[in-house]
Amino acid sequence: MIGVNLQLIINGELITRTLGVIETTDRHTAKYIEKEILQLLDKFSINITQLYSTTTDCGSNVLKFVKLMIKGQELEFNQDTDDTIAVDEPGDEDVDSDEIPEDTSDELLVELDSILRSVKCGAHALNLVVVEATSEEEIKALIAQVRELVKILRSEPYKQSFKANKKRLPFFDCTTRWGFTYLMMACIIENQQFITELLPEKLNLKFDKVFWDSCHIVRDILKPVYIVTKKVQDQAILFGDFYIMWKELYLELQEIDHALAGGLVTAMDKRESSCFDNDAFWAAAYLDRRINYNGTPFLTEDQQKRGMVCMHGFGSWIFKFQSTFLTGASSENMESNEQWNKRR
Repeated sequence: MIGVNLQLIINGELITRTLGVIETTDRHTAKYIEKEILQLLDKFSINITQLYSTTTDCGSNVLKFVKLMIKGQELEFNQDTDDTIAVDEPGDEDVDSDEIPEDTSDELLVELDSILRSVKCGAHALNLVVVEATSEEEIKALIAQVRELVKILRSEPYKQSFKANKKRLPFFDCTTRWGFTYLMMACIIENQQFITELLPEKLNLKFDKVFWDSCHIVRDILKPVYIVTKKVQDQAILFGDFYIMWKELYLELQEIDHALAGGLVTAMDKRESSCFDNDAFWAAAYLDRRINYNGTPFLTEDQQKRGMVCMHGFGSWIFKFQSTFLTGASSENMESNEQWNKRR
């Protein structure tokens, strides 16, 4: 399945709408994804020239799909003066892998005469941060031990004891969605006393005080990351919101003296540039007074200039496609060209 959401501004309010959930019937190549997405956009009379940014994960096929969309938008902008047909460059073969590279770069996303920008999904970036930080052997061993305990508790007679006492039965996590690992650990901690009273002495020796103390520490460290992950999935989040959440989480983790917290900080350092080093962010940050102000430590002079240039190009694009971008607006609410240029 491919889920497609559209984020747009209506009367000054940021709105998110689900355009559709596409059932895939072919290999997940970039060209196949592009074809399906364009067909869906066409159903809503949305032209590719109206798109400003795409928010995706870092799968190699998805990055190639974004590149195809950028090329398509470039051709639409230049169709009156340029009849060149976009072709794949040598060595730029299509891919259908949605596996996440260890260190994803933006080499697939070339700079073209296009306003479309690629933005990395914040929740997905945090997922990769936690996956990397919890890959240390000590943490992996603890999580494996938690899963072993859950397996025992979900068997008889323990399973019936949870039901009889109206306790929430511990559940297994999902290895590709780290948030469930946090929730699994939080669930057994919530029922710690009940579990220790339920288990026989032999198992309590195996799942001893050291085990429970380690669970508490890991749960407490992962909790702020989980909270931020849920927040960045809000429908009306701005790029500046995500940046501030990211920085606050980074500072909070830096204060914790533990190997896992240090691993999370290192992983965030590694992925920060891929999340924020792009024109779409600099433009958003340039207009965000929480980030851009006199003496700001968050933006360099060059980044401020990049944001201003990007906003100038974006403003020109909005003016060019104003009639379609503001579909549904009444004529009396439309600004005159003179008013728009003055405010821009």
